[in-house]
Amino acid sequence: MFGVLTALFTVLVLAVTSLQHKYTDVYHAPEFDGAPTHEFIIGKGIPSAIASISFMYAGSVAFPHIEGNMRKPQQFGWMLFVANTLVCGAYLLSSVTGYVAFGDQTVSPILNNLPNLAIVNAATIVIIVHCVFALPVMLVSASLELELALGVMPGILGKKKELAWRVFMRTVTMGVLLGISIAIPYFGQVIDLVSAISTTVVFFMVPVFCYVKLLGWNRIPKYELLLCGVLAAIGGVACVWGLIDAIKSLQTAVQLGHG
Repeated sequence: MFGVLTALFTVLVLAVTSLQHKYTDVYHAPEFDGAPTHEFIIGKGIPSAIASISFMYAGSVAFPHIEGNMRKPQQFGWMLFVANTLVCGAYLLSSVTGYVAFGDQTVSPILNNLPNLAIVNAATIVIIVHCVFALPVMLVSASLELELALGVMPGILGKKKELAWRVFMRTVTMGVLLGISIAIPYFGQVIDLVSAISTTVVFFMVPVFCYVKLLGWNRIPKYELLLCGVLAAIGGVACVWGLIDAIKSLQTAVQLGHG
């Protein structure tokens, strides 16, 4: 609930403040020579957008663990629909109001476009806290595999030692990842690069291939095969095109000396 409330607070602050301060040159906003411009569709940005959007839904790696710990697992499908609808709505509200306000002058993170107001600073702090608390959820699968490989289990260590080791290992893991994210320059461009390589394949292609492999070509209706082909094609195009675009963006950022 804390994560939902913090994300909702930040989205509302972003939406309202963006519309109130569409173009400003006060401190905490980037300086530009003129007013922003807008395009309805930017074709070259579609693949990298797909890669970034798929990265936003990377929390799905924890879905099996969530379903396994639900009091009523039969409601997992409904929960998944509601969760994805809320996430999609939050992203749409942020992206639409942000682009309407700042157009081609939108920067990453978009909070840097907003003026230096107390409410904006509060939203920045809140979303940082939100990310820190959400990080362990993203690491559930990897952490469990690592702990299993190292024998961090109640049957081996006992409940108290197992808990202590889990807390220690996951805290260290979070610290290392936070340190890397702070140390890496041009972090936004690096994330786009990683997204293009990994998440487009993981979310658009691997599920399709596994689905077809498990059921077999002959047991899948033709319309489903067509849909699977479309999804795999979207993932392939987004992966290749997004990778090229991410490399170009990273190269440009390095040459200009800013992320």
